[in-house]
Amino acid sequence: SIGKGAFLRCSELREIHLSDGVESIGEGAFRECSELREISLPASIKSIGEGAFYKCWSLEEIHFLGGVKSIGDFVFDGCKNLKEIHLPDGVESIGDCAFDGCKSLKEIHLPDGVRSIGNSAFGGCESLKEIRLPDGVESIGDFAFQRCWGLNEIHLPDSVKSIGDGAFFQCGSLKEIRLPVSMESIGGGTFSDCKDLREIILPDSVKSIGYSAFGGCESLNEIHLPASVKSIGYSAFSRCWELKEIHLPDGVESIGKRAFYQCWELR
Repeated sequence: SIGKGAFLRCSELREIHLSDGVESIGEGAFRECSELREISLPASIKSIGEGAFYKCWSLEEIHFLGGVKSIGDFVFDGCKNLKEIHLPDGVESIGDCAFDGCKSLKEIHLPDGVRSIGNSAFGGCESLKEIRLPDGVESIGDFAFQRCWGLNEIHLPDSVKSIGDGAFFQCGSLKEIRLPVSMESIGGGTFSDCKDLREIILPDSVKSIGYSAFGGCESLNEIHLPASVKSIGYSAFSRCWELKEIHLPDGVESIGKRAFYQCWELR
């Protein structure tokens, strides 16, 4: 094993070889190794501690040879030059802020076994254009993909049961999205400030739309609310400047303050 903070702030460390047999990497083990460019993790690795590669700014490539079951909190947070990552089969969870601030990340492969994506797991991944969540993912954390400004396509499998508040906040290039059939509620700010979002398909299972869920979706011009909707939260569709028409189902029981504030085109 490699202990907690073992190579903390070794600012001249450029390369390291981990031999097969190493089973764990401790918390902050390579934190702020600002010149580390590449690392291969042997198949024997079972666990990676919190913030193990936090702010390894020069890290461009990381190779997983298998074995890892989870990507912990903050593991690659702030690795702003990391461009591509393929997670091995066997990974089941991606922790909070695991790839937050990986500004150069253009491609990520998630294996079929992934069940959960943590809070802000991919927040601020500005270069990420497309992501396909595998069947089996059940939960997406708060702000999981916030500020992924280049993200224009995402596939959400029907296995997803919950999407956290602000999950796609400020995904300014996202144009359309289909929500899974199992969704019953849309959290607060889930798609807030998705300025290019033109179309969203809500399944018949949705019962509530949270505060500012679609606030600031300036390009949204039409939305169909299924008959299942009971409540529309505060500012849910505020500043949807292009929204021209909306049909409120007979079963709606509450509409929050400013739900349609500044929907200039609504007739």
